[in-house]
Amino acid sequence: LSGLAAGLGANGYELSEVSLAGGGAPLDRCSVAVLVGPRAALLEREGSALVSWTERSGRLLVAADPSSDTALADVVGPWGIDVHAELVVDSGSALPGDPSTLLVERFPSSSPLTAGVARLLLAEAGWATVHGDEGRGLVVASLAEASGGAEVIARSRVEGEPGVRRRVAHPVLAAVGDRSSVRGGGDAAQIERTMVAWVGDSDFATNALVGEASNRRFALAIVSRLTLEEDLVAIGAPEPDVRRLVLTDAESDRLFTVTVVAAPLSVVIVGALVRLVRGRAGRASRRKVEQGGADRHGEETATSG
Repeated sequence: LSGLAAGLGANGYELSEVSLAGGGAPLDRCSVAVLVGPRAALLEREGSALVSWTERSGRLLVAADPSSDTALADVVGPWGIDVHAELVVDSGSALPGDPSTLLVERFPSSSPLTAGVARLLLAEAGWATVHGDEGRGLVVASLAEASGGAEVIARSRVEGEPGVRRRVAHPVLAAVGDRSSVRGGGDAAQIERTMVAWVGDSDFATNALVGEASNRRFALAIVSRLTLEEDLVAIGAPEPDVRRLVLTDAESDRLFTVTVVAAPLSVVIVGALVRLVRGRAGRASRRKVEQGGADRHGEETATSG
């Protein structure tokens, strides 16, 4: 995660690792907490510390893979984000030969978190269902979704056996829950920001993928929005000098069809048409010459007679 850390440092954030084993006191001095790619289940004390901190106007970003055994339901569930331990595959927006690596282009909300984000590259992403709660003042937005032809695969209970596969239209790959509120009144009124963002893939923020597509911009925009530093959201991250072109399987097929099949075939067809037209013109010219010779021969015969 050093690439993400460098981007956050360049945007004025001071990074530090905190341990929640002793409680949530270390979080009180944090503007935002980031939990990326947890590899082990949170202790009950750690989970309680995260939940209580976010309840007290904390801001949290969670990026976790569906294969992780970490129990996050108690952490993001209260924010209207119900995470499913299922892998999303989408042949329509996947990289060639890898249906679980998605090139995401669907951003349904008008949230500032996705402003300027053209594409996301996610590897082995999970999904969630989202729902708001007006009674609690909870507003939930879906940030990124897979296509309408996506499918989800549940983890098999028996090792080595394929999991259950089913169709889910536009599964949510990233979401944010906002339960900010106004405390006090008049000149003393203050807005207490309380937000939790979730991404169903931790690989997008790692060094392998953070520089691909709009991954870095998306990650920095989430952190900036959680801390509500709008200027940082507008600045964004500088684009690299050399950018790799990433194509989905469908785009690769179209490119192959146009460049390898359609273009050469069009040249052959045009050449055949030109040859056909020239051949007809040549035959017509020869017929005219032969007809002219026959006419002259007839005139000479008539004169002789």
